[in-house]
Amino acid sequence: MFRFVIVSIFFLIVSPTIVHARIVLDINNAQRSLYPIAIPTSPQSAPTLTQKITDILSLNLMISGWFDVIAPDAFLADLTQEGVSIRPDHWKDTGAYGVIKHRAVIKDKRISVTFYLYEIDQGTQPVLTRHYSGPLTTLRTLTHRWSNDVLFYYTGREGFFTSRIAFTVKKPGQRFKQIYTMDFDGNYVHPITNNRSHNILPAWSPDGKYIAFTSYMRATPDLYITSRIHTRSKRLSQYNGMNTGASWSPDGHSIAITLSKHGNPEIYIIDSQTGLILKRLTTSPYNDTSPSWSSDGKYIAFVSNRTGAPHIFVMHKDGTNLRRISLEGSYNTTPTWSPNPNARILAYTTKNKHGRFNIATFNLDTNTQTIITNNQGNNEEPSFSPGGHMIAFTSSRNQGQSGIYITAVHGKGKQWLIYKGNATQADWGPNER
Repeated sequence: MFRFVIVSIFFLIVSPTIVHARIVLDINNAQRSLYPIAIPTSPQSAPTLTQKITDILSLNLMISGWFDVIAPDAFLADLTQEGVSIRPDHWKDTGAYGVIKHRAVIKDKRISVTFYLYEIDQGTQPVLTRHYSGPLTTLRTLTHRWSNDVLFYYTGREGFFTSRIAFTVKKPGQRFKQIYTMDFDGNYVHPITNNRSHNILPAWSPDGKYIAFTSYMRATPDLYITSRIHTRSKRLSQYNGMNTGASWSPDGHSIAITLSKHGNPEIYIIDSQTGLILKRLTTSPYNDTSPSWSSDGKYIAFVSNRTGAPHIFVMHKDGTNLRRISLEGSYNTTPTWSPNPNARILAYTTKNKHGRFNIATFNLDTNTQTIITNNQGNNEEPSFSPGGHMIAFTSSRNQGQSGIYITAVHGKGKQWLIYKGNATQADWGPNER
């Protein structure tokens, strides 16, 4: 049996105090004002090191769409005198509700960093303290882990700062499309495939160890699986016709896929280890494609033209109780489920009356649609972040060239360009543990 070997780097993470989420920020309320937070550098750490930590942390919280990071020139506190403690009155006068401080030490090519989160109305004691250490090369990862802890403290929901995004790209001068991965903020871009064929439609496994994708390595569109560290790929599904649009079940044991082995495309479930067909879910004379498994494992969304034009349908995982949920527009494709445990939400691509493509979300509990992007080029192929806070998508707004953007799920904040280039088909993976 084909085996993958994963090489992991383990970080020491010590939590001196266990602090549960306070739920200060209601991330379901798009109208809530941003939470003002100060992130000063540390006079007790090397200037270059502390500035890098502060820059990474500031960008993380700004990207999340829920924090207003206060500019350093507004600080009134004496940072040298305070050290890693605070005088609440000095920070209150800057307009801050929260303050994050840190102390970092480098020894023998390893970094040790302790973070402290203060809330002004809670006094001089930190409400959250965490200590991390690891090789110096893991500085970004350690800071991302702290960012996850901060977001969880304020929202009670999983962060996304240690996650990676897989995507398809055709680089200038290259003939073939390849699969790459990158950090959520566009750093550490890494090739997953490097062959003389087109590789498309990457899909992360629930544990983040593997990526399924369709490749023409052997001249036909077959489904392959590879590890995230770029080892040899395994061909999993090679039925006649197309083997495309993989979506893993939440337990990782099965994959929903589009097969055209009998002519027109239909939705099937296959075993994620053997590729054997477990169940055929659709049987119709129409094109049924792009399956997407819900995070609770109960439903599968897909695209079908059975009503004349492509629309989003949802069915139970056994293929029963099928219903159309995209009720607006004449062209809706690429559905994906939010991992938000408190709501059944789909994101998908929709075309408006002017022929522009936008990202929409649909809440199955309230039957309401929300347009996330509008009048900013063509925007397609959404994918949710861990926790459901953010959406990654492809956009042509940058002089017509495709790039990967991320934005808060409510669509009210800034939309951040994280990969500039001929990139499509982003799939946002889980946090690395």
